[in-house]
Amino acid sequence: MNLNNRSKGAHGERIAIKYLSDKGYELLDMNYWVKFGEVDLIMLHGEFIVFVEVKMRWDCDKGWPVEAVTPKKQKNIRQVANIYWQMGQWKNKQPRFDVIEIIKYEQNKTAIRHIVNAF
Repeated sequence: MNLNNRSKGAHGERIAIKYLSDKGYELLDMNYWVKFGEVDLIMLHGEFIVFVEVKMRWDCDKGWPVEAVTPKKQKNIRQVANIYWQMGQWKNKQPRFDVIEIIKYEQNKTAIRHIVNAF
């Protein structure tokens, strides 16, 4: 599958939304963007508002998808999440940062790993 990075990201986000929705998560927002960063998915799950970074690869030649969530990326996600959380509507929820790692392999096979409280 020859998709550009934006299309790959959107595809991975759709997979992650389905996966999380099936586990009882509710989508609040997606691709929430401010000038210094973006959060892929913002989900509600029980007492938590969950800020989710989605990483997808078609192979692991350059490492596991989660390895792309560098300390700098984590800092940016935290800053964006703080702005979202400060809006007030979700202050009664505990913030949490998860990573969804997706690996597409062979024909139509997908492996998903949900890393809860990843950072």
